[in-house]
Amino acid sequence: MIIASPGNSSLGYGGNTYNYGPASDEVIAFRDRVQAVMTNDSGLTMPDLVVRYPFDFFGDSVAAVISGPASEAQVDSTIASYHAQVPPVVWEKLRAYSLLNPRLLRGDEVVRDGTMRT
Repeated sequence: MIIASPGNSSLGYGGNTYNYGPASDEVIAFRDRVQAVMTNDSGLTMPDLVVRYPFDFFGDSVAAVISGPASEAQVDSTIASYHAQVPPVVWEKLRAYSLLNPRLLRGDEVVRDGTMRT
């Protein structure tokens, strides 16, 4: 798989566009809840989560993630996010708060092969 625009416009990077248009208040609130849960004690940023998500859940099925950086600084930030380690407990917390599809996690183990097991 090649994943494009994992931040869905600028939403995953702190902006307020979603699907290339203005994000609704509901979508922005959802993003903010995700960010609040994951950054409380993990030290991760929202871009870390956005970039790592495809790799952490679909593993070797992902050949590339195209984030669409607009500057050299964004390229550097994306590379740093790629190398971030998202502990499974972060994904579990997001699931516990109904902020992540529960079918993507099984017990304490992240499902990494792309299957939707229950």
